[in-house]
Amino acid sequence: MAAITETLIATMALTLVGEEPIDNIDDVNSKIAQIIRSYLSPVYRSVLEEHPWRFAQKRVSISPESTPPAFGYAYQYVLPSDFVSVTEINGDRDTLFSVENGRILIDSETINLMYTAEVVFFSMPSKFALALATNLASYLAYNVTGGKVRAAELMGMYEKNLYNAIFLDSRTGLGVSEAAEAGEGGTWHLRDG
Repeated sequence: MAAITETLIATMALTLVGEEPIDNIDDVNSKIAQIIRSYLSPVYRSVLEEHPWRFAQKRVSISPESTPPAFGYAYQYVLPSDFVSVTEINGDRDTLFSVENGRILIDSETINLMYTAEVVFFSMPSKFALALATNLASYLAYNVTGGKVRAAELMGMYEKNLYNAIFLDSRTGLGVSEAAEAGEGGTWHLRDG
């Protein structure tokens, strides 16, 4: 199996919209590569925000900053640079906190943070990669080829791929209880990130 890279994700997305694949996403002479690079990071982060993906989980213990927030919470902590969303704090998924301007505000004197991180591409499972490529393709279909109908079809395909990826990820560990529940019509009700 080929390593999962940004170029592979781009090629998968382009194929889904009927475009020719690219050899390198970093090709500065390729207009389509430039367009994909502008979409890829925000689309990747949005898919990461959908679920506490096991492959993207990290754990850190953090000490508070010396200056507390102006009001509302007793402590503030600088978030890791690769932070996407909170999975749990001090072993609790229901702790009251706020994420603001790269910091987490909370009333705990110290925190053990489990979070979803923006990790390197080669570590993602294939079902996640497929969901990511399909979501990227839905944006490309609308903005590159002008195919609004195809974009809607790809968004539906993305939702099915996301469902499958979350199911597989949840089935084998983290996030089983609160990641998602099947609802009417096979839709997912995802937990808030």
